[in-house]
Amino acid sequence: MLLLTGCGIDGRGGLSPSEAASMVNEIDGLSNAEVMCAETAPRFLDVGGTAFCQLEVTVEDGYQVKGAAELAEFFLQVIWSVETRNEPPKLTVTLNLPQGTKFDPVAALQANGWETTRGKYVGELWGVFAHENGYFTGHTEAAEHFGSWPGKVPAAPLGLLTLLS
Repeated sequence: MLLLTGCGIDGRGGLSPSEAASMVNEIDGLSNAEVMCAETAPRFLDVGGTAFCQLEVTVEDGYQVKGAAELAEFFLQVIWSVETRNEPPKLTVTLNLPQGTKFDPVAALQANGWETTRGKYVGELWGVFAHENGYFTGHTEAAEHFGSWPGKVPAAPLGLLTLLS
């Protein structure tokens, strides 16, 4: 059973980083989730002093990603539902995957209608971009897919990870 506090009856956002991490950790096959939000983006994003939230999560050994697009989008939606102090954040996901795991979140999101080719304009990220161990996007693209920020708390997905025998 998953209990989220501070979310409101209507499921609107406003999760704390620890609530968002707990939500991800409740899913079989995922562990060590941590959500960190700050008012300054990490250096690899190269977007200057804008808010960001990062989810780092481990796919456990023995699990296979079955619903790549849905899982990649779920991770972004979880951190879109986290409320930061001043402004909608840039979103970044870092994945720790078992050796041999096939999971290309950027290609999966592109297949699900996310932009991946426009690049940056006037200090704003538009689209989904890969980084060394994951992917990131700006708040304009996130708002296009998830609505206003902080976004609605997503339901935990079922059947997107399967345990290999």
